[in-house]
Amino acid sequence: MSDPWTQLASDASAILAAETALAPIPRIVDEIGGINEAIDRALSGAGAKEGETGKLGLCFALGAMAGRATDPKKTQAQETVLHLELIANWQANAGELGHQLAPLDVFFNAIKALLNWDRGPGQRRLRFANWNKEITEGEVILSADFLADHLLIFN
Repeated sequence: MSDPWTQLASDASAILAAETALAPIPRIVDEIGGINEAIDRALSGAGAKEGETGKLGLCFALGAMAGRATDPKKTQAQETVLHLELIANWQANAGELGHQLAPLDVFFNAIKALLNWDRGPGQRRLRFANWNKEITEGEVILSADFLADHLLIFN
């Protein structure tokens, strides 16, 4: 089993993959290191599985970015910030081999999917914390943070 923070991001990635409209967009779970190279590969279509034609221009990156204890008497009770990014290369996305999807529509659908995620018995749904848009030359990065409650289990 992986650490609980990477597991949270992996589970969120699976929720996005289960959405028909979002499934074709590559998802990268941020562990430590190598995420920039993975994003570059995904945006260029190189992240496709063998035998598939990768679409260009969009990818998701997910990671648990911060956390805090929520009960001073029970330090394993955690509130974790789950960070979602949609990275869009305008030119590649709009091109013949691109996804040809409006990034804000994709981003909104991802937020909706994560907020509707039933995390199972005894688990609260994610809570929306904030979002941001960063525009650089040729790319836009749409990001959102969600708050997730969970217990750290030590065996």
